[in-house]
Amino acid sequence: VTVVTGFIGLFKSLGLATATVQAPQVSHAELNGLFWLNVAFGAAALLVAVAAAPLLAIVYAEPRVTPLIAGLSVTFLLGGLGVQHHALLRRWMRFGTIAWIEISALAVGTVAAIFFASEGAGPWALVGGFVVSEIVNLALVWYAVDWRPTRPRFDARIGEMVGLRRDLTQFDVLHYWARN
Repeated sequence: VTVVTGFIGLFKSLGLATATVQAPQVSHAELNGLFWLNVAFGAAALLVAVAAAPLLAIVYAEPRVTPLIAGLSVTFLLGGLGVQHHALLRRWMRFGTIAWIEISALAVGTVAAIFFASEGAGPWALVGGFVVSEIVNLALVWYAVDWRPTRPRFDARIGEMVGLRRDLTQFDVLHYWARN
């Protein structure tokens, strides 16, 4: 389940965080457009995972895979909501804050998974741990970054930024399969 969802998760940001980090200047309009694209990509990744789950259950000859993939895919949408906030922290070089957020989210998610397992949740304990970790990560990154999105609008430069990240995403896909 995690190999498949890890691959689909590559598409929640499509390298747009890198665009935020590397751009000489980033306006609110550009950040806002990138934010809403990340949310859309996260939602699309969730839908693709849910749609592919029954096929993957057939491939793995394991029907329990279908609901597990669907449950774990919620993290795509949650992750998409935090991509630009994380990018801003990297842009501002607040690496201590990033580390604190990631360690805190991992710790809370691990405790949640252990609790769910102790309550007899089986493999759902791992799914619950991942989801809780992503929720904590999202809450902390939004707390750490003052920037807030506004209603969706797309600056003309957004298309440029997306186009420049296409090659990075292709590399990420090849690299993911080489490692996994």
